Amino acid sequence: MRIERQIKHVVFLILGILVIIFSEILFEHLDILVGSIMLLYSGYDLLEKLLVKEFAKNKLKLIDDALIILLGLIVISLKADEHFVTICIIWSVWSIIREEWEIAEEVFTYEKILFVRVLNFLESGIVIVLSVALIFNPTEHHAMLHVHLLGIELVLDMVFPLIEFLLQKIIHRNKNIEQE
Repeated sequence: MRIERQIKHVVFLILGILVIIFSEILFEHLDILVGSIMLLYSGYDLLEKLLVKEFAKNKLKLIDDALIILLGLIVISLKADEHFVTICIIWSVWSIIREEWEIAEEVFTYEKILFVRVLNFLESGIVIVLSVALIFNPTEHHAMLHVHLLGIELVLDMVFPLIEFLLQKIIHRNKNIEQE
């Protein structure tokens, strides 16, 4: 794993744990929480693509990241108590877009271990279903559930690559043992 990926994993893992622990407090500042996560998530992806010059590979994802950064700034500028429904809908749409990209990556990337791919599919499916529920019923109950889900998702998004990395090491070690 590259060092910048490791830094991303650690930062988002810590963010996920903080969101889970302080979900009640953060819920009161939904505009800042959601907007900041959108900025960090898409900002990191955009920066990474620009630094490693991968933007030519996937221009559509680059445009998506720029759009999500703009939406993140819009969400931060909204007042949570006045624009609660708008924030929930933007958040849900972003979640669906993000999971759609993850599903596409799982479908077209065969390097991953099947177990990890299945876990990613399940996680994406759950997030999409809950995001659709939040769009159709943007109540405080569903939004609070989505805050908890956000924390869990941030943790899982960082734990799954670690699981995959460890499984690949184990598989590689076992292949080396078998060859001896």
